[in-house]
Amino acid sequence: MRAMKVILKLLPILFLPLLWTYGFSADRVRVGYSSITANRLPFWLAQEAGIFNRHGIDAELLLIPIGTTAVQALVAGEVQLLTATGTTAVAAPLRGADLAIVGSLGVIDYKLVAPPRIRTPQDLKGKRVGITRFGSFTDFGSRRVLRFLGLNPDKDVVLLQTGIAGAAQRLMAMFSGTMDATLTQVDTIFLAQIKWGKEVQVLGGLKDTGYRATGGDIMAGRRYLKDKPDLTRRFLMAIAEGIHLSRTHKDIALRILRASSRKTTRAFSKRNTKASSSTRFLLNLIPMK
Repeated sequence: MRAMKVILKLLPILFLPLLWTYGFSADRVRVGYSSITANRLPFWLAQEAGIFNRHGIDAELLLIPIGTTAVQALVAGEVQLLTATGTTAVAAPLRGADLAIVGSLGVIDYKLVAPPRIRTPQDLKGKRVGITRFGSFTDFGSRRVLRFLGLNPDKDVVLLQTGIAGAAQRLMAMFSGTMDATLTQVDTIFLAQIKWGKEVQVLGGLKDTGYRATGGDIMAGRRYLKDKPDLTRRFLMAIAEGIHLSRTHKDIALRILRASSRKTTRAFSKRNTKASSSTRFLLNLIPMK
């Protein structure tokens, strides 16, 4: 009888983990990101490798091209967390948005590039420099590099609003003749050289101007951070695990990078009937194996 009493007392403890497992409901969160670039890899890894799930998060990753548009979605509550460039993250609160940066994926080396026919910055005079949109990071970065190279961005060149958020897509648009130069990332330049067999002329870099640009700052509304501190903490832990996975298992990271970038580009192209020809062309270039 004594043994039976002990067993009855232990039953709730023994079955508590099972009850927790079956009754557990992950916290849903919509996460926006503003471009299809390799520095978004920790987010894709956390999603595809089940890291978000392990931290009790049901995350929906949404591509919202153009940083300023993505911030508007964050302010409107359409997404709860957002990763975008550092300038976007800083400029929004200066305009009155009640946002805060809670993490960063680090500094990215942005380069102003052109086709080989444009050999020097002076060759850019009268030419088109492609940006996403006025007020975006590509606008800010391009202007800064152009001034550093001795060019007046308002007089010597034409800043062309393309609406193309992805660095790779802008590069392909440049190759197709839509623009004569654009701001892109080092990994995209490598992609152009190795995968596409395209050479580019690097005219200058944002780091050369003394500006260290973070390409993936993580931000949220201050009210959300106050109401959901534990969820935010778990989200950042998941992203940290995604970064660790990308560094320790490069084969997995490359596979998910290929699959996720292609899937995201295809989904965006279907949603946006005005998707550029360079976006559609990119679908055929991103390898699946």
